Amino acid sequence: MNYREIKLANGKIVTLERFKMEFIYDGILVGKPSKVMNDRIISDAIKKFNQNKVLVLIDDAYVSEELLKPIMFTAEFTSQPINDNEGIFDGSYLNIIWFSNDFKTSSIDKIIANLKFEYDNEALNFQF
Repeated sequence: MNYREIKLANGKIVTLERFKMEFIYDGILVGKPSKVMNDRIISDAIKKFNQNKVLVLIDDAYVSEELLKPIMFTAEFTSQPINDNEGIFDGSYLNIIWFSNDFKTSSIDKIIANLKFEYDNEALNFQF
């Protein structure tokens, strides 16, 4: 995917560095979804970011106590530094994981624009 600017729900402009969608229960051969399985799915997704900052939007992730929404999205964002009064940082970044029931009715821009989070409160600054 090419990098592109995205406008978040709060109006913040960020650069979408990477976007991924996956069906989380497609590989189940034995058993059924459970809290333990879901915790492992989320933990494994977080590990893929190599100890970088990850925000998991979990409030609206579950269909029931044992069942996550079937689609997991991950996105990597960058933007201008946050609260960098001394001008020492090159930018800021935030990785996000969230879940959904559907993806066919929206573009990537619309899917991301509907997310409820405050980039400036969650992102971390970086230096090259």
